[in-house]
Amino acid sequence: MKKCVFAVAGLALVAAPAIGQLYSNGPMITHPGQGFGGADVSMCSINPNVAGSNARWFADSPFEYYRVADDFTVPPNQNWTVTSIVVHAYETGSAPGSPGWTHAELRIFDGPGPEQGTQRGSTSTSSSWTFTNMYRVFNGVGNLQNNQRAVNRITFDMGGVQLGPGTYWIDWRGFGGASVWAPFVMDINPNDPNNPVTRPGNAMQKINTEGWVSMLRDQGATCELPIIINGTSGGGYTCSITGTCPGTVRLSWSGARPNIQQGILFARNTGNYTIPSGPCQGTQLGLGTNQLQLYNTIGTGNGSGSVNAQAGQGACRGYVQLIQVPGCQTSNVAQVP
Repeated sequence: MKKCVFAVAGLALVAAPAIGQLYSNGPMITHPGQGFGGADVSMCSINPNVAGSNARWFADSPFEYYRVADDFTVPPNQNWTVTSIVVHAYETGSAPGSPGWTHAELRIFDGPGPEQGTQRGSTSTSSSWTFTNMYRVFNGVGNLQNNQRAVNRITFDMGGVQLGPGTYWIDWRGFGGASVWAPFVMDINPNDPNNPVTRPGNAMQKINTEGWVSMLRDQGATCELPIIINGTSGGGYTCSITGTCPGTVRLSWSGARPNIQQGILFARNTGNYTIPSGPCQGTQLGLGTNQLQLYNTIGTGNGSGSVNAQAGQGACRGYVQLIQVPGCQTSNVAQVP
C-alpha cells in the first residue's frame, strides 16, 4: 500500500444509540420501604455482619489509605462506550445526600486484577453524589429504623471511554469526611427475609501496608460491590477492505467511538505484536512485525465511515488493523484483496 493521504469518500451517517445501562452486578435492597421514613433498607447478613469496607484516603496521614475494586466483563462481539460509572458509599452519621466528602476518584484497568494490565481510563468527581433512599443497617429486625448509614450514589463521568470484549477492573476511593464505606451486593433469602445473603464474589481492598487483598478475608467471606455502568453498546469495532489490488481499495469501519482519531496499521503478516511505548503502550495487536507501520491516521467521524486509497503491489494480500486514540481499542484484522 503506497504511502499517501487517504481521500475521504464521505462518512456514513448513523443514528446515535441511546445511552442506557450496560451492566449492573446486583441488588442491595433487602427490605423495601421498611426503613426510617419509609426508605429502603440494605441489611447485613448474619455472617458476616459487616456493613461496609473502607474506601477512604486519610488526608492527615499519607501512610493510611484504602481503595476498593471489583471486575466486570464486556461480552464477546460487543464494544462499549462508557459514559458514566456509579458506585455506592456511606459516611456514618451524615445526612442523606450530604456526606463530608470532598471528592472521589476511579480508575479502569484491563488486566487480570486491580492495577494490572493497561489503565484504560481514570476520572474524579467533586460533587456527583446523591441519596439512594436506602439505609445500610446491621443484621436484625431491631435495626430496620436505624438511619446512621445513608447510602449515596457516586457518579463518575467517564467521558465515553471505549472498551472492547474482555474483563476489566475498576478501583476507587473517596477523600475527606469522617469515613467512606462501600456496602456490598446483598441477595434476599426467600426462606428468611431477615437473614439476607452477602453475595460471594471477588471484590478486593487495597490497604497501603499490605497491597490488594480479598475483601472480608478477616471474616472468612468474600463479596461483590454494587457497580452500575452506563453508556452505549455496539456490535464491536470492525473494519473491512474491498476493491482491487493493485488499484483502488476502500477501507470501511463501524462501531468506533465518534469524533476521535484512529490509526491505520499495516503489516505483511498477522501476529500478536505488543505496542512497547506511547499512549497505547501494552496494547496487543493482531498484526506481526513484517513491515509493520503506522500507515496513516484519520478521524472516526460519527462511528462509521469509509475512505478510498490507491494500493500498490506491495500492499496486496497484506493486513490492516485500526486502533483508536484515546482508548486504544483495536478492530479486527482485515486483509487487502
